[in-house]
Amino acid sequence: SDVRDMSGLDGEGAAPTVTGSDVAAATAEDLAAAAAAAEALLAGLPAPAEAPLAAALARGLERRYRLDAGGLPGHDYLVRRHPNGLLVISLAPTHPLLLAPTAAASDSAAPSSSSPSSPSGATKRPRPASVVWRKGVAGEEASGKRCKGGANLGHKAQLGEVHLSDGAVSIPLFTCVTDARLVELNGRLEGEPQLLQDSPEDEGFVAILQPWHAQNAAKALEGLLTEAAFASRRGGGLTGPP
Repeated sequence: SDVRDMSGLDGEGAAPTVTGSDVAAATAEDLAAAAAAAEALLAGLPAPAEAPLAAALARGLERRYRLDAGGLPGHDYLVRRHPNGLLVISLAPTHPLLLAPTAAASDSAAPSSSSPSSPSGATKRPRPASVVWRKGVAGEEASGKRCKGGANLGHKAQLGEVHLSDGAVSIPLFTCVTDARLVELNGRLEGEPQLLQDSPEDEGFVAILQPWHAQNAAKALEGLLTEAAFASRRGGGLTGPP
């Protein structure tokens, strides 16, 4: 089948059986529409002298947050829902990659063994040196070369990992939403991994997903926090990177 169920990647039980009705729901027309919508969303990627894409994306997008993605404390993600139903996954301002080392060390919400560390008194964050997409995920986008399906992913599924310039640790990248199909991985991160820090809500987004069941799109947002709830839980973390 062209529709691949990869929910088993998140370790939450066996992957469900793909039935004939599931395949019918993921028609070529649906996938083509998702791919076209994703391309339209990305078509406005600006040249350096132009206004940032974040300003355009901020209009009309519903913002939600996943805290402690993958069970890792402090690994927070921003999920922006476009009116067409597509979900743009980005690092939240409280993610370890976006916190200054001194903040990461003092913030109780930040992870310990799994997050970037720095010597006492350090003032610079470790920089992303590379982004490597997980085998079995890369190439499974609905808008990729195959253009015949999209991996079905659970909220703990790992998309890839970020290797840091200091070589200390790698940081996993998660889907963060429930029951969604992969539409697009941000291929620019492979050549420009620093975008994750420099432009997290703009060219440095992680991926674009589509709810698996359009008639029950709210399911993809299960467990996500509103902007107000996120601010309440994380406090000053909304200020983002310096």
